[in-house]
Amino acid sequence: MNHTTDILLLDGDIVAYKIACACEEPVHWGNDLWTLHADEREAKKQVDVWIKDLQKELQASEVWVYLSDKQNFRAGFFPEYKAQRRDKRKPMVLNALKEHMNKEWNAFTVFNMEADDMLGVASTQERKEKATIVSIDKDFKSIPGSLYNPDKPEEGIVDITLDEANQWHLYQTLVGDASDNYKGCPGVGPKKAEQLLGKGETYVDKWNIVCDAFDKAGLSSKHALTQARVARILRNEDYDGATGTVQLWKPPK
Repeated sequence: MNHTTDILLLDGDIVAYKIACACEEPVHWGNDLWTLHADEREAKKQVDVWIKDLQKELQASEVWVYLSDKQNFRAGFFPEYKAQRRDKRKPMVLNALKEHMNKEWNAFTVFNMEADDMLGVASTQERKEKATIVSIDKDFKSIPGSLYNPDKPEEGIVDITLDEANQWHLYQTLVGDASDNYKGCPGVGPKKAEQLLGKGETYVDKWNIVCDAFDKAGLSSKHALTQARVARILRNEDYDGATGTVQLWKPPK
């Protein structure tokens, strides 16, 4: 492990979802009748054990848990955002686990915000304490700071520089994200995105390369900007906590 941390900023959405899914068991009652069974009490215990084990492993003094609000500001300018998820069945005890996190772990939920964004804001705020985001979501590579992937413990706590974070954001803008339902730039996959961005030396250069790629695909720089704003996980400078307003990402100049 590279180093320890004082505060863990935990993506509660993913923890709750994974444990809720794992606790569902099919039951065959005979005569072709099947149901799903889930033990809510056992699932809550698993949440507590998972978080406490993580805190002990990383030697953290505190754990701050974040959960998404039902509304999301991205839908205001990109209605397709995560639209494919709306009709999908969610695990039976998912809401119960989130309520448990609220009660037992004082989880943070902010109106119109995803857990991802509040994690990004918290991680990039100026603070004396050292904080580490804990999530399996690759999107957090776009946040400068410390990141720990519990599915890849062998990597330890990874430090992400500002340049690396900015590059990953533009990479995501190009390749898109099917799970979030934004498509990026047509014809640009992971390898091509890396090659294109590798040609730019500065942040401005790289953004211009992104715009050129969208232009060559028959789309405008305005389309590129929309994709970049959808892909952007908020940082401290993007959010005014006093008013609860989001400042949408602006291209570098």
